[in-house]
Amino acid sequence: MSPTLLFVILAIVAFVVLIWNLLLPIQGQQNKQFIGFLMDVFRHGYENSTVVQRYIDKPIVTPIKEEIDAMINKTDQGLQTYSIGPQILDSSKESSVTLTFYVEYGNNRYLPDLLDLLYKYKIDKAVFFLDKKYSHENPFMVKRIQYNGYIVHGWQTIGKYDKDYPPTTFDGTILADKEILARAKNDRDASSFLQTAISYHDSIVAFTPKIMLHKFLLETLLNHNGKDITFTESNNTSTENSVIGSDLSVYTFNKNVDPVLQYLQVGDIKETEIRAGEWTMHSLADKFPNTVQFLSDKNAFLIMRPILVDKNASLNLINQNIMFLSNQKEIDFPSTFLEVKGTAKTGNTNISSYDPILNKPDPNGYHPRPFVLVRDG
Repeated sequence: MSPTLLFVILAIVAFVVLIWNLLLPIQGQQNKQFIGFLMDVFRHGYENSTVVQRYIDKPIVTPIKEEIDAMINKTDQGLQTYSIGPQILDSSKESSVTLTFYVEYGNNRYLPDLLDLLYKYKIDKAVFFLDKKYSHENPFMVKRIQYNGYIVHGWQTIGKYDKDYPPTTFDGTILADKEILARAKNDRDASSFLQTAISYHDSIVAFTPKIMLHKFLLETLLNHNGKDITFTESNNTSTENSVIGSDLSVYTFNKNVDPVLQYLQVGDIKETEIRAGEWTMHSLADKFPNTVQFLSDKNAFLIMRPILVDKNASLNLINQNIMFLSNQKEIDFPSTFLEVKGTAKTGNTNISSYDPILNKPDPNGYHPRPFVLVRDG
């Protein structure tokens, strides 16, 4: 049977079933779920039919859709969306994410909308865990999930995550909707945290259909499909995604005291003081190899300890790439910074953080940011 003929048959069946439901409504969810399943079959037939696409979609439907989109975009023109919280600036690494969804009575009412959202973003791989009772009493919903290409497993231990698909942990937080939303002040902060977490390694993320109440969090993730995120069905990801901490000591700071001066006086790591003279990054690396190193693969100088450029000293940073070692401990102050009381010459100078594990700028916005501080200089 040709795809076009199948599409026509499905369209007729869908129309008949729709009229049947309007004239003869039946109690319960079976009819609604059957129509949802049928509509998915219809949509797939519509999109995969060459004849329908050539003679109906492209000449008729697509132009109308483009006009509607243009009107919507014109209405939204000039409006800006601001993301609150740390952001990922380096998205060059493609991440692999396994979406898992846990369905039971109590959250199932949001399942149809969830499936529509996954379809909208062309997500063709996900793993669903269904309560046994729900699966038995809702066969058409199970068929709809499977028809869209998703894996369906029984949810054996209600209230717990599946042992074969344990969600990843990042920065002490399980990558699951409840845990992430509990940590964040709002959906935008939760979204920023999730994007940061999955940027490190391949991840498993757990949701329930109730995530549709916080659709922004899920949509932000789905919007990366085919760009820098690949959605898989794999359960081979590590359960622990947290970045290994450095050997730096954790300090306690008195907020009433200048944090820079206090930092220079406490702890096992001492600052490198440049008291006088004219310096370059090359001369610093030669004189203080424990403070500055040259990374040939990055064509950049890595600053690993705090540097103080005193009043009678000058540091030339012109045309240099400089990376500050990022602090991956949960403290309120970075491990490296450059304090200038004398002179620092800059021009065409690129400055960024550096994550030694990823060997690139630190994408975790929740780590304290290294900085350059000019004080009376």
